[in-house]
Amino acid sequence: MRKKVIEIYQSGKGYKAISKALGLPRTTVRAIIYKWRTHGTVENLPRSGRPTKITPRAQRQLIQEVTKDPTTTFKELQASLASVKRLHNDQLLVCKR
Repeated sequence: MRKKVIEIYQSGKGYKAISKALGLPRTTVRAIIYKWRTHGTVENLPRSGRPTKITPRAQRQLIQEVTKDPTTTFKELQASLASVKRLHNDQLLVCKR
């Protein structure tokens, strides 16, 4: 949708015309165009804050598990993630002196 806003904007249409054509509020159209002008993209940008604790690999595994069985509960996912972390850590144990 954001790319569509930029395409229409580049064709010479104004905020109001884009807003009507796509059924978006004018403020949303303006914000999208402002972001595109300042950052050169309409994609979500990285934000500040605490980094995620879950690794991309573990995240993919959880998504696969939920996709396979959508009725999976949070508790089951939590147990599954703990098992994955434990197995991963066991494989990477290093002898200490």
